[in-house]
Amino acid sequence: MNRTLAVGLLFIVLEACRETAAPVPAPTTPLPDTSVRGTLRVLTIPTADGTGRVVHPDYVRMPASWPGSPRYLAITTYPAADPTREWPSLFSQDSACTHWHLPVGEPNPVLQPPTAMTYTDPDVVYEPDSDQIWMYVRLVTPIWNVLQVIRSGDGVHWTPPVDIDSAPNHGMISPAVVRREAGDWYLWSVHAGPGGCAVAGSAFLQRRTSTDGVHWSAPDTASIAGHPWHVDVQWIPDRKEWWALYVESCLPTAVRLATSPDGLSWSVLPSPVITAGVIPQFGDVVYRSTFAVEGDSVRFWFSGARWDTVSDSGWVWRAAASIEGTSSLLERLSQPAPVAPRRFVAPRGQWVPYPEAP
Repeated sequence: MNRTLAVGLLFIVLEACRETAAPVPAPTTPLPDTSVRGTLRVLTIPTADGTGRVVHPDYVRMPASWPGSPRYLAITTYPAADPTREWPSLFSQDSACTHWHLPVGEPNPVLQPPTAMTYTDPDVVYEPDSDQIWMYVRLVTPIWNVLQVIRSGDGVHWTPPVDIDSAPNHGMISPAVVRREAGDWYLWSVHAGPGGCAVAGSAFLQRRTSTDGVHWSAPDTASIAGHPWHVDVQWIPDRKEWWALYVESCLPTAVRLATSPDGLSWSVLPSPVITAGVIPQFGDVVYRSTFAVEGDSVRFWFSGARWDTVSDSGWVWRAAASIEGTSSLLERLSQPAPVAPRRFVAPRGQWVPYPEAP
């Protein structure tokens, strides 16, 4: 191809993929606590309510044989941090662009909860035996956390939700499901007990196993520094280890990465992946995020929020994406943390609710 034409086509592709970008300064020595190598691109998500305010992303890459889109992002709407409007939704991406759109025919949102209940924490898995995408969700009732699953053969038409496990409130927060191979399934979740956010400092990570992704074992307690609050876990075949991306507390200001050979004993890397303040949209908290190792890079989709003291918006939630080389990421996170992540301090005279209910 003509070099000038090739450069022109590349420019057109990049322009077509342009998203709201928040440039991050190149790292210095020592690294500032908001540094991240790469550019965080704030995502525009076509939510059902039109606000674009979202939390708790989860990503899945589909095989080439899949009839629908090659990439999906499950996420919940979250306008004004209103749990009654925390609706699991699914959006697709057809190219390397950061734009996400609603698949043709896709219900928006995918699920809405029954009265006096809340849907939270979607997690999506491709199940090759049935050639389906499975979305796990947590239904929060007045007394139970109920793990449900819905299934789709095209990413558009879904089966009704099926109850597959449960725990008294709040014993199954942020379920993260991995199918490593046929008959080899894993589920991590956070146990906080009835106190929820009030006792987040005593929350702990649990792991369950399954042969079919539906019937789960009793939980084992995992060993990890601190008290995870929301978590995503992936098996990294090339490294033969598990990775967990997690945050602590109901006012988290750092997203951290941990590794494990067995999914039970975890080692946390010293430096966080990102911290609150890395971009204005994440000015006060960073929250449940997701990732995928693709080739020699790691793709991230983060969620976070700022407290709006000007209008009556309260917590304003957004999502952003970035990509970083695997080697450079691990080198960066292996360095001692330059400073402790800052803590959120409520404006004087204001009562600030927790940004996300358990």
